[in-house]
Amino acid sequence: MDMIDTYAFSTKALEKSRTHGLMPLEQVVYRITQRIAHHFGLRDRGELRVGAHADVVVFDADTVACGPAYMRRDLPGTTEHGRLYSDAIGIDAVVVGGELFIEGNKIVGRRNGTVLRSGRDSYTPELTPMREAAE
Repeated sequence: MDMIDTYAFSTKALEKSRTHGLMPLEQVVYRITQRIAHHFGLRDRGELRVGAHADVVVFDADTVACGPAYMRRDLPGTTEHGRLYSDAIGIDAVVVGGELFIEGNKIVGRRNGTVLRSGRDSYTPELTPMREAAE
C-alpha cells in the first residue's frame, strides 16, 4: 500500500488543471465525478440533480491542490504499518448525504455514508467504443 499513488488523484487533477491549463476545470470535475460514476455503473451518483445522492465537495478553484505526501499510520489493527497520504489544500467542505461532514480538513459531522451494493446501487454500463472513451 505504501507505493500506490492514487490516494490524491482528484486534488492532483484539479491542481494540474489550474497550474497547467490542460483542460477546463469543469471538464476535470466531470471526469472525476459523473464520468467515473457512469463507467462504474453507479446509480444516482456523480451529478447534482433532483433524486441523486447529495455528496458534494466545495473547493476554491484558485487554491485547490494536493499537499505533500506523508505516511499516515491509521491502518486497521496496527500502528506499525502505514499508507501514503496527502492532505487536500483548498477544500472548504464536504457534504455527504446532504449533511456537512468535513469543514476545513476536520470531520465535523457524523459518518452517514452508505456501503454500495452491487445490483441495488449499480448497473452494468454499456461498453464505450475506444474512440469515444478517449474524448
